[in-house]
Amino acid sequence: MNNILIITGASGFIGSQLTGFMKSLDISFLGFSRQKNHNNLQWTKDYMDIGSKADKNQICIHLAGNNIISSMDDSEIKLTKYLTDLFGSNLVYISSSYVYGKNHKSLITESDSLDTVNNYSRRKAQCEEMVINNSGSVLRLSNVYGSGMTNNIFNHIYQEFMSQNNIVKINNALNSRDFIHVSDICSAITTFIADIKPGIYNIGTGEATSIKDLCNIFAAKLKVNKTAYHVKSVSQDDTMLVLDSNKFRNTYDWEPKINIDVGIASWLRDHKRELPDAK
Repeated sequence: MNNILIITGASGFIGSQLTGFMKSLDISFLGFSRQKNHNNLQWTKDYMDIGSKADKNQICIHLAGNNIISSMDDSEIKLTKYLTDLFGSNLVYISSSYVYGKNHKSLITESDSLDTVNNYSRRKAQCEEMVINNSGSVLRLSNVYGSGMTNNIFNHIYQEFMSQNNIVKINNALNSRDFIHVSDICSAITTFIADIKPGIYNIGTGEATSIKDLCNIFAAKLKVNKTAYHVKSVSQDDTMLVLDSNKFRNTYDWEPKINIDVGIASWLRDHKRELPDAK
């Protein structure tokens, strides 16, 4: 059993994609979820019970967390403390680029200071500190997208175009982000666990895409004429949050393979198949 990977949050967006990716590579894993009725996953009422089904010699990929920005629930911190005590250097904590804040105008490296501007980034930073202090690893992901994600900017943009309104209303259209396809995240994680070198690593494309540019790519894929719509930004903020992933790329000879243009086309195909009318 010691060779079997442990994955928390295995039924979530990234977790479900990661387990499917590992199955395709014949990598053995034990995925845990607090949601019932997920095939091939181990249901658990409380992740704090994992110790009865795993041991410290196994690698644990910790994806389970609270993604609600304003939530005051700190159970994620308690869980991460439990897992880092259990797995030590074998714990891989999946974190977020949002620990860096948003006041950047250039690529962000792992040595840049953190700026925890909300409860979400505060929780992530606290969890990271515990993991690193116990010789574990932290992977800071940029903005991950792909089939199966919900309540995100891709869905919003799609709905704006489907409303056939000539105004595409976006809260922060001028902001630039680093969008990376979930399959590239899966390849990065599986590459990492094959030869873990503990530390903190950024995982992203290094390419900045403004939300306005994202709208324009969607329009092109949906065959909406440029003269038929106007992107209206509620805010005039123009923040940039784009990761420099050279440390990970150079250490593991890894590169993302899916650019944003191809990724959006793929997302649209999958999203249309998932719509109720398509079933």
